[in-house]
Amino acid sequence: MTSSKSWIKVSPHLAHRSIVFLRWVVLHYLAEITGWTRTQSAAEVTSVLINNEIAAHSVQSSAECLADTQLAHRKNFIWTEHPDRRCLVENTRFSLSRSEVGPKARAPFLGEHSFEVLSNFLAYDANRIADLAALEVLE
Repeated sequence: MTSSKSWIKVSPHLAHRSIVFLRWVVLHYLAEITGWTRTQSAAEVTSVLINNEIAAHSVQSSAECLADTQLAHRKNFIWTEHPDRRCLVENTRFSLSRSEVGPKARAPFLGEHSFEVLSNFLAYDANRIADLAALEVLE
């Protein structure tokens, strides 16, 4: 059996014609699908596809995601406390029966843990960190 690359080397003219034909097929069916979907709502298209055993779902806006009953049931979005306001964050996509998952705290502010990183991970002493702070490198 020959690979597709060797076939193209043997017959570049046929390969080009095949690619042109495939492109025509894709564009033809894309036009058909586009024409069909334009006449229906996203919910109708999704329903028809699912009823014909084709996995489907519509693209949702942020508001639609927040109102989605399945996402609410799975606790997909959770509110976290923040010094300035409450923040809505996406929870983890998977949950395990014996493991607690998901965000435990808010995201850190930029530079919030600079001292800990510089001293604990990079072994900078207090004087070196003070020098960096004086140069306003940590801001």
